[in-house]
Amino acid sequence: MAPAAPHIVKSVSIVVTPEAAAKITGDASRFTADALLDAIKTELKTRKLLDEQSPQASGTAEIVVDDLATRPTSNVILFGYKMLAGTLEGDIRVTGAPDNDSTGARIVAQSKLTLAASGDDKNPLGPLYRRFAVLAADRLAGVESQAQDPSSIPRF
Repeated sequence: MAPAAPHIVKSVSIVVTPEAAAKITGDASRFTADALLDAIKTELKTRKLLDEQSPQASGTAEIVVDDLATRPTSNVILFGYKMLAGTLEGDIRVTGAPDNDSTGARIVAQSKLTLAASGDDKNPLGPLYRRFAVLAADRLAGVESQAQDPSSIPRF
């Protein structure tokens, strides 16, 4: 559920649960909390939902990541790339805001991923981070999330 009104926050933080950290260990070369945080901050700033200087801004958007999964969608390496599907799950809540009546919201982002077989990708989970960021910003903005293009949703 999205809050009824937009909420402008002063900061964003990411927490990875121990359970998610254990899963991420296998994907350590792929997942980086900093890249996810950058994607979220960029989306929030674009929508004017993150402003460290504004007197109207209050609280911290706390993102708790509790699951990450990637799986191959094909057993073929095509033109040097592996095709994968990814899911990133977590909760968002605003803490430290005096007018905060939101208990938080669940975010489940899914995306197709294309990874270089050589491992040379700088941000291989970028599309998944961007989808997660859009969904998080929608929750803070109090708007309904747009449905994904069906061809971009991985089938499990």
